[in-house]
Amino acid sequence: SGLIVGPDGLVVTNHHVVLDSSLIQVSVDGKRFFHAELVAADPVFDLAILRAPIKREDEALPSFANSDELVIGQPVFAIGNPFGVGKSLSRGVISGLNRVIPLRSTSWLTPHIQTDAALNPGNSGGPLLDHCGNVVAINVLTVPKGENIGFALPSNLVKGAIEELVRRNRIVRVWHGIHGRMVDLALAEVLNIPIVKGFMIETVEPGSAAAKAGLRGGRLPIQFGQRQLLLGGDIITQVNETHLTSIDVVFRILRSLKVGDKIEIEYFRDGLTSKIVVTLPERPVLSGDLRVLRAKAARRRGQD
Repeated sequence: SGLIVGPDGLVVTNHHVVLDSSLIQVSVDGKRFFHAELVAADPVFDLAILRAPIKREDEALPSFANSDELVIGQPVFAIGNPFGVGKSLSRGVISGLNRVIPLRSTSWLTPHIQTDAALNPGNSGGPLLDHCGNVVAINVLTVPKGENIGFALPSNLVKGAIEELVRRNRIVRVWHGIHGRMVDLALAEVLNIPIVKGFMIETVEPGSAAAKAGLRGGRLPIQFGQRQLLLGGDIITQVNETHLTSIDVVFRILRSLKVGDKIEIEYFRDGLTSKIVVTLPERPVLSGDLRVLRAKAARRRGQD
């Protein structure tokens, strides 16, 4: 599925929908088909921008809602082409906000909207709408073993991504290379381990700024309820003298960082606190990004 977002035939869809395609066609009514070109794609957000000879007046283009104003329980509607049966609409509510999907090391930087509106293979790239028909998100993911659990990228993120992909043909983001979570003090009490408050590093991407700076990820896998954790990694307590007291603080700092910035990181390791200065490079496309997309594409093709 896809959504026309520009009068000159710009279409947004999921990257995994068009990944490795030699020919891309789009259709509005299921009868007429148009050849489309891939303008740009981003494997991290799983978004792609196409251009097809489809003209739209400005007033016929979709309106994007402010996803920061969404609330749990709000009715939403998903439009798409599930299992290739044709245009379909399903109804549900927003079940959760700021959901983090543990698929890749950048997933915790991309909070998703969770919905119980039925999403199936073929819905990928289609819009999630509010009761006024405004786009609140783009559907990106279903859980194969889940029931009534689907995930979508919030509209504010999608709007910014579309603008940058059209302007730059890529999304520029810093490459810190860190994957982890805020320290779980309840877990620390259960395991009776000494720990400080901050952001716990679980994995570090090879070649990233964190790897070059010598930051360490976890080495001890732990199952805690429904969560799988890697313990033993460094705990970042401050960035540029700002204490990491919550994930909201972490997000705020990350949104302020730019390629080339030098940042001072204070971290806790083996009972000692140390400081390092790190220069942030631009994040390249990594093999793991495409591996995740190909797995999603394979599931879609296997069930369409």
